[in-house]
Amino acid sequence: MTQLLSDWSGGDQTALDKLMPLVEAELHRLAHYYMSRERAGHTLQTTALVDEAYLRLVGQKNIDWHNRAHFFGIAAKLMRQILVDYARKRNAGVILRGIRAISDYEYELQMALMNRKLEPRLETVFMLPGEPYSYLSSKLVREIAQHGGSLEGLVPAIVEQRLRAKVS
Repeated sequence: MTQLLSDWSGGDQTALDKLMPLVEAELHRLAHYYMSRERAGHTLQTTALVDEAYLRLVGQKNIDWHNRAHFFGIAAKLMRQILVDYARKRNAGVILRGIRAISDYEYELQMALMNRKLEPRLETVFMLPGEPYSYLSSKLVREIAQHGGSLEGLVPAIVEQRLRAKVS
């Protein structure tokens, strides 16, 4: 992959054609990760994020691609920029983020600082769950629902109804 990146940096378009199938799955995984941290019902879809990131990656000029990590680092930054641009177009001034643990805070703080660098008017507000819900994550609740487990006491009844309708 490093050789293909180097060849592409040198202007070889066939290297780009060979490279994209190798990185497509990882770009989708990265986009899925970013989209999973967005609010439910976000109108930007994972595939659209990958497509836009691809167009921006291909449009990069005069980049001396060092290696795989460098490529995916640039891709990640572009995806964050796309999401910030998306918020800007909708005149969003605040992003709400839920935090359950210190590890959530560390990650979300990095994202908030990057978002602020990309768009200084975009603020991030961190919200803490009530104590009975502090150990929960939407991923865990979704998995329990997908396997038919009981959600009693984990989420309000209306959330359970909508979640069950969505996963069935």
